[in-house]
Amino acid sequence: MVRGSDDADGPPIVVDGPFAESKEVIAGYWVVDVESHERLLEVARKCSACPGPGGKILNQPIEVHPVMGAPDVDPETLAPYQK
Repeated sequence: MVRGSDDADGPPIVVDGPFAESKEVIAGYWVVDVESHERLLEVARKCSACPGPGGKILNQPIEVHPVMGAPDVDPETLAPYQK
């Protein structure tokens, strides 16, 4: 992506794009099934304290997003589809 210069006579600024730099992106995620919010925080704390390069504790932020389960459906609704 190319955008105008910060100064009128300067060269255009070339950047990777509107997205985060590839070196800043973590290509992975975990799905953790827990029974309570307290357990979720415990797991997140332990993940954040995982050692990084050279064994140094990273204490990186952990993003937590709920994953919706299957909707509650009564057996009568499913009956025509079960064989």
